[in-house]
Amino acid sequence: MKSILIVLNLLAALLILPAMHLVHKAYFVRCVSMYVELDRAQVINREQLHLAFPMEYENDRRKIPELLFGQFYRVKYLAYPCIVGFLLNAALISRFMRKGRDASPSQ
Repeated sequence: MKSILIVLNLLAALLILPAMHLVHKAYFVRCVSMYVELDRAQVINREQLHLAFPMEYENDRRKIPELLFGQFYRVKYLAYPCIVGFLLNAALISRFMRKGRDASPSQ
């Protein structure tokens, strides 16, 4: 039981970055669709958009959300505490959890 918990915690620590990458992609798709809906509703002023983002104006529905929300390095900062938490949990299980039949407290 102890070794299974340690392996599961190490596996969870390995899978944090791919999971955070998928969460970031879902967030980015939602931001792009929000920008498109604001553009369709004519909430975005096209003249001010051209002045603020002249290089991204041609393909603005993709480039501006990518510029504002597309950085994955921000998501990595959220993943590192989770990785450390799972690794610390595995270390604490290996150090303090009893092995075998002694795992349940005797009465």
